[in-house]
Amino acid sequence: MPYLVCYDISSTKKRSKIAKELVNSGFVRIQKSVFIGMISSTGVSLLAKRLQALMGHKTAGHDKIHFLKIHEQALLNMLMLGQEMDTRLLLGKDRYLIL
Repeated sequence: MPYLVCYDISSTKKRSKIAKELVNSGFVRIQKSVFIGMISSTGVSLLAKRLQALMGHKTAGHDKIHFLKIHEQALLNMLMLGQEMDTRLLLGKDRYLIL
């Protein structure tokens, strides 16, 4: 299932660690603090625990991370201005073999 993950983290160090964890989990950055990726419900729970650990218990009062489940058709119909993203590839609808 596709998920959109966005965050507002005040610490640059924590922000970098969270972004790296999202990329390592297969997410693609679509904005500076917005990522999109395919992950199971169980995977989201595990990822949320890892990100919570990276945020730490002493977070600034306004630090937050949001997970939003997106319907595949909504993702495929997303209007993008500027640099586009191949949503079909992200969803595993198209596969490429580069030799």
